[in-house]
Amino acid sequence: LQSSRIFLTLAGIAMIVSGILTILLPSLIVFDDAFGTETPESIYHYRGLAGNIGNSLIGLAILSMALTQWRFGGLMKPIAALGIILGPTMLLVWWDAATISHRITGTGLLIWLLLTATALFIGKRDHKKSEQETTEPTQHFQVEDVN
Repeated sequence: LQSSRIFLTLAGIAMIVSGILTILLPSLIVFDDAFGTETPESIYHYRGLAGNIGNSLIGLAILSMALTQWRFGGLMKPIAALGIILGPTMLLVWWDAATISHRITGTGLLIWLLLTATALFIGKRDHKKSEQETTEPTQHFQVEDVN
């Protein structure tokens, strides 16, 4: 679980860098004469690189969380199975030939996040245990005054 946190933190940082470069890119294209054509192209390249790194780290985080999700049981088991499939496919972001898979993995990531959030919100509910707790008689102890 610790590795998941590290991967998600690094992925968040990479995505922030990619987002900043995405915002910066159009402003540099407007001032193309002042900066030349190489600067926007290099920023475009670094934006893509940061995005690819972020997606790869998210894939690794999903893989590292899958075992923990499986152990939680309940709703988390099918989500863990989806994570085992989704994690490695997130690493395909590096190959331009797999461009169609980017749309599929992006959608899969959104579905995985929604399912994980829903499962965590609902929580693991063991109805058998709660029924036993309500049917067992409670024991009361009376404490006598020692004085």
